[in-house]
Amino acid sequence: MNYKLIATGLLVCTVLSSCAPEKDPPDTQSEDGTTELTTPDSTVNVTPLDPPEFPTGIQSGIGEYTEQFGYTEGEQVILNVSLTLPVANMEGNDALQTTLSRRLDALHDELRQEIDLLYQQYLSDYKAGRVGLTTPSVQVRFNLHYFTSEAASMTYILTETTGDGIVYTHSYHSNLDLRVGSEIRLTALLADGKTDRLLALLQAKLTEAPPEGLYDDALQNLDTLLDSSWFIADGKLSVRLEAGTIAPLSSGDILLTFLEAELSELLSDYGKALL
Repeated sequence: MNYKLIATGLLVCTVLSSCAPEKDPPDTQSEDGTTELTTPDSTVNVTPLDPPEFPTGIQSGIGEYTEQFGYTEGEQVILNVSLTLPVANMEGNDALQTTLSRRLDALHDELRQEIDLLYQQYLSDYKAGRVGLTTPSVQVRFNLHYFTSEAASMTYILTETTGDGIVYTHSYHSNLDLRVGSEIRLTALLADGKTDRLLALLQAKLTEAPPEGLYDDALQNLDTLLDSSWFIADGKLSVRLEAGTIAPLSSGDILLTFLEAELSELLSDYGKALL
């Protein structure tokens, strides 16, 4: 995943590993069954969760499970968290089950680290006496756009609601090559030397129906946004440019889609197989 800073100051996931503590904090088991994760200046109480279960009717594919818990400081709830995440259930295909599960687990670990950083920010505010009207919350859900035995494309949507009721939403797009268990680069979908042609198509679509307040340098900076903004859905290549990236927040997200026919001269054999 190639993440951008969101409005609350979350760090990009690619650097999260360098920010994580070198040692896991000691944990203790309390009488009520909750686990206390102790750090030098705080204690985070997280209620134990039952193992994920597939919804009734899910036989094979990608199912989902939900986690709900709260970070607390003493008796004060600092941040409520609700996660609805994908989980692999590849019956009869152990190799694909292992590959997909490992990749999903890595993505989810990155999301949880982001949420932990957000909790640390709210904890700092609480200790400084800056408390909102309600308890802040974070919700993560996902949309599965495309799934075969060779590739999957999905979007994670992280929604933060501050203590003052302000809502921020950020989307993370993940495109997985399930043969090797890695993210797919957009350039892998394109034939050699065709990246500039795709940028020209994007620019043309934005010029035809420009969003209100389109930034002057937006068309020149599209290449820096592409790898973190695309996904595959319904046989189309979709590019979602988040609000605030190429135009003011008031313009909202900008979704551009390309049919296979529009890209036929640009796609590699790999790209043609996916679209």
